[in-house]
Amino acid sequence: MATPGYLWVEGGYLCYIDGSGLKRGQIGTSTGASGTPGYVWIQGNYIYYVDNGSTSAGSDTYSTAGSFTWTCPAGVTSVIAEVWGGGGGGGGVNDNNVQASGGAGGGAYSKKTSISVTPTTGYSVVVGAGGTDSVAGGDSSFVNTSTALAKGGAKGTVGFEGGAGGAGGALASGVGDTKYSGGNGGNGGYGEGACGGGGGSSAGTGANGNNGGDGGCCGDYCERAGGSAPVGGGAGANGGQGNSGGIDATQVGGAGGGGGTSNGNYTSGGHGYQGKVVLTYTITLGPTVRYLPYTAVGGAGTPGYLWLDGNWIYYIDQTSSVKEQWHSDTAHGDGHGDVAHSDVAYSDSAHSDAAHSNVAHSNVAHSNVALSSWDDHSDWIDFENSSWWDDHSNVAHSDTHSDIAHADTAHSDGHGDTAHSDSAHSNTAHSDVAHADQPTTL
Repeated sequence: MATPGYLWVEGGYLCYIDGSGLKRGQIGTSTGASGTPGYVWIQGNYIYYVDNGSTSAGSDTYSTAGSFTWTCPAGVTSVIAEVWGGGGGGGGVNDNNVQASGGAGGGAYSKKTSISVTPTTGYSVVVGAGGTDSVAGGDSSFVNTSTALAKGGAKGTVGFEGGAGGAGGALASGVGDTKYSGGNGGNGGYGEGACGGGGGSSAGTGANGNNGGDGGCCGDYCERAGGSAPVGGGAGANGGQGNSGGIDATQVGGAGGGGGTSNGNYTSGGHGYQGKVVLTYTITLGPTVRYLPYTAVGGAGTPGYLWLDGNWIYYIDQTSSVKEQWHSDTAHGDGHGDVAHSDVAYSDSAHSDAAHSNVAHSNVAHSNVALSSWDDHSDWIDFENSSWWDDHSNVAHSDTHSDIAHADTAHSDGHGDTAHSDSAHSNTAHSDVAHADQPTTL
């Protein structure tokens, strides 16, 4: 458990330690304005704060063949593009010759890092189509073919005594920092009932694609397997058996299988599968002004006060109404234990203003509760001894803050009569002057 009463800004959240010693936090609604990280203030009906900025990972995947526009999100200045070309289509057979067609080649893979982009700007994305019967696979690219490019696989062919398999998309023809070739299609078999060649797999993210098997003779005994998928790639499809068409590929960039012998009937080549484009990036947002939701709970007081009661933050808005700041029912206890929010972590040495020591916040006094100078406290407020919060009811800022609470001897350790004089904490002490340093620019 941590010491109740601490309030600070963490990432995009306003966090505090509740009366049970648990960390709670709520992310406010962004105003779109920027500011100095760590400020917290009351303006109008709301608590406002400036977060510390945020960093998050983002990615977008395009896996449907076609042309698209990717709009760069706010906070993104660089992107990594990974592109796979489409798999080619296996060859078809349409004659009485004793022959089968070759399988097609798989699509290549390219990865381009550190592509400079501008927020809200649109960039071209092209996903290569899988080849249909005896048609090559399409190329995939990002921005243009000079920025990131992966070639599609070649089609399977028909030929006397068996058609040749198509070549996989070549890494040498691609554009990127990391490139791999797709697997080649297997050759078609020759003879009665011969099988088509298997399609090549697409390239993986760390290896070339695997080749499809050659079609043999005859029937169920011929070799015709598609190339197996490497990590990050897609498998090629099997070639067709005698008198049957090639099989369609079903994984990214995989090639279709070749058609088997026709015996006078057309046997089509299997279709290749489309490529893919994956964009990965980091979203970095600067310090942003946010405000928190609230519930009006009744009562009135001097505008500007902020205090903790149980699990809630209460404050007096600038219309003198008492508000209760909403929070999630889930406590955020991780990472903010006794060490993170102990007296040592927020000692006088860490915060050179000695006014935030345990002496300054005794159980009697309401010292600095008026949050008189946010500038001095960066991203935290040391509300250390929780018992004195109990004095703040819903009518919480009555004349109970007497001269006794802040006697001239209360801050004898470096914070003298000037800082905490009787006049400074009289019955009229909680005035708007106490918030003179709060930022008001959103």
